[in-house]
Amino acid sequence: MDINRQIMAELTKDARQSFQEIGKKLHLSGQAVSARVKKLEEEKQIIGYTIKRNDLETAYITVFMQSTAYTAFEEELSRQESVEQLAKITGEGCYLIIYRYESVNQLEDFLQTLLRYGRYRINTAVRKIK
Repeated sequence: MDINRQIMAELTKDARQSFQEIGKKLHLSGQAVSARVKKLEEEKQIIGYTIKRNDLETAYITVFMQSTAYTAFEEELSRQESVEQLAKITGEGCYLIIYRYESVNQLEDFLQTLLRYGRYRINTAVRKIK
């Protein structure tokens, strides 16, 4: 595995660890790690840092577009904080959404938004394994 991938793997495990800590694991200086991370950010290979919340529910939503307003759909969903991931997919459906929510009311409001563009199929997890 190349060094940039190793740095990204370390940041994925724990984004709070210092560049010096990562450097020790990968036999680099903290400055070298910092320079590589800055370059990865500039190249948009690293696009942000976040926390993982364990108190939210997750919905996996497949959208079947009945509208041709793809750009409006993508822009509207991109602005929503609770949309963790939005992907245009192949196979069954047009888009896959990973939606994180605190309450059923929040989810229901979001689903009403989706109905303006088409129909959807929703799956939720009964148990998280990883």
